Formats: sequence, C-alpha cells, structure tokens
Amino acid sequence: MRSKLAPVRKVARRLKSHLDRVLSFFFHRLTNAYSEGMNSIIQALIKRANGYRSRDRLKRDLFFHLGALNLYPNIDQ
Repeated sequence: MRSKLAPVRKVARRLKSHLDRVLSFFFHRLTNAYSEGMNSIIQALIKRANGYRSRDRLKRDLFFHLGALNLYPNIDQ
C-alpha cells in the first residue's frame, strides 16, 4: 500500500480484501478446479445426448460415465 504506483496499490487492496480465501488455498490446497472439471464433463454428456427426457436417465448416464464403469466386464474368474 506504500507504493506510489496505482496498479500496485489496486492489487494490494484486492489481495487484502480476499486474504482469507488466498490463505485458505495455501493451507488446504483446495480449488474449484475439480468441480469445474466435473461440470464440463456433465455439460459435454448432455450435449452429446442432445438433452434428456428424464432426470433418472441423466442420473444413470452420469453414474455410468463418471463412475468409469466397464461396459464389458471381465468374465474370466
């Protein structure tokens, strides 16, 4: 905040206002990247299916694709 450059002061103010979130990342190493990735996969699945008629079908497809289920299970036991 002691800088005479306005952009530096602006960044310092922004960091100060979000300090709790910034420190939270360094303590816990959590971001929203995982949820954004999941949302991207879900949106691609919906687009590929040209929409769904029911929530049950969407839920079933999400469990199948996101659960990494094998379409052809191994029968050699």
